[in-house]
Amino acid sequence: MANSESIDKSLLQTFVPVNALSGDHLDRLLEQQEVVHYRQGEVLFSKGESDNHTVYVLKGEVELDQGDGNCQLILAGGVESWHPLDHFQPRRSTATAKTDVSVVRFSSAGLDSILAWDQSAGYVILDINSNAAYQDDRHWMIRLLSEAPSA
Repeated sequence: MANSESIDKSLLQTFVPVNALSGDHLDRLLEQQEVVHYRQGEVLFSKGESDNHTVYVLKGEVELDQGDGNCQLILAGGVESWHPLDHFQPRRSTATAKTDVSVVRFSSAGLDSILAWDQSAGYVILDINSNAAYQDDRHWMIRLLSEAPSA
């Protein structure tokens, strides 16, 4: 397992729920990304562990095994890869690289914080833009709300 590079914003926008973020908040999330590579047969995470990461498949095939005979194969680029791998904590399955795999992962708490800030700021910005009382202060208020908090 090794990590170094990063992904670009256009690829990040294919992931759910990340694709709901505005541009500035996507940039903030990009700062928190970690691309990790696994060789065929390596375990990404195990059932029952809590790693507090949100993980998306970028390249390769990952098998999610719930331990009861129920397995799911996730292929990079497939619809299932647009969603985080077993996003529950503790994990409900073991994820194993069926081929050489690349994933991008984020701190789940950091992602949740950015998503919450983006959604709430969007509502407030709509209110500021539609309320004449904020006309003189509109610019700096919107700029402040557009910047995501540090996670």
